[in-house]
Amino acid sequence: MRKAHKLKYFILVLNLCSVISLFAFDWPQQLMVPRPFSSHFAQKRGNAFSPSLTFNGSVPVTASDSGHILLKLGQNSNSCAFFPSTLGNAVIIAHKDFLLTVYASLESLNFPSDKDEIRIGSELGMSGTSGWHTGTGCLEFQVIDTKNKALINPLVLMPSVTDPYDLQLGKIFLTDKKGNTTELVSRKSTESGSYTLYRDDAAGVMPYKTTVTVNGALVQTVTYDALYLQEQHLYISSKKALPYTSIYPENSKQFLAEIHINTGRTVIMVQVFDILGNVKQASYTLDVL
Repeated sequence: MRKAHKLKYFILVLNLCSVISLFAFDWPQQLMVPRPFSSHFAQKRGNAFSPSLTFNGSVPVTASDSGHILLKLGQNSNSCAFFPSTLGNAVIIAHKDFLLTVYASLESLNFPSDKDEIRIGSELGMSGTSGWHTGTGCLEFQVIDTKNKALINPLVLMPSVTDPYDLQLGKIFLTDKKGNTTELVSRKSTESGSYTLYRDDAAGVMPYKTTVTVNGALVQTVTYDALYLQEQHLYISSKKALPYTSIYPENSKQFLAEIHINTGRTVIMVQVFDILGNVKQASYTLDVL
């Protein structure tokens, strides 16, 4: 990647961090126990990243912060006269710091149609299944940073969740440059060279962050705090821009890192973190030939 592109990604991440540090939202609905979320931000959704945090439970939905109602979409309104909205019944609210919140897949809109300003905690409607999504989820909640052209992981801006996530490491796989894939286990012999590490993406919930170290040196960190827009495609910013096909090259794989291992004893540590900082990890000792 050219230096100019690297600088651009650094500036985008820096700007996003400043927004996150200065801004926070309330939960848009009551959290259902023990599974408040049906799907997580940036996990697989068809053949694309999920831009939303999808909640469970049919309950009232409220504004996460005060703002200006930018758009209302209703299945039976003129806003969808020419094409159906994939968001279903939805409300989009503009807030300070160039942020938008999107409340989609509502069962109905429960506030006056002529209302333009909304206060934090004001009811918008009931969560439902009017949007185009799969699974048992109801409310689809998005946070958009219009200045940096990014979708922000809503969990970054929300109050802490008290209940732990179903965080699991899962099986780890090693793929060489020829496309040969083997499960990573300790005391395994392998050839020196460049490899790509993946995890079983069906294991537990979507992690917030993953890290890989080789012989104690940090090789790569992938943080799912935002999805950036580049040339009409969404990507994760890590050591380089990672589009959907790099993060999820196959149905059962989630990208962890690109590594190079030399001859001798090599220790690879893989860690996955949730938004609370809880971690699951494993170390693998390889005999590299």
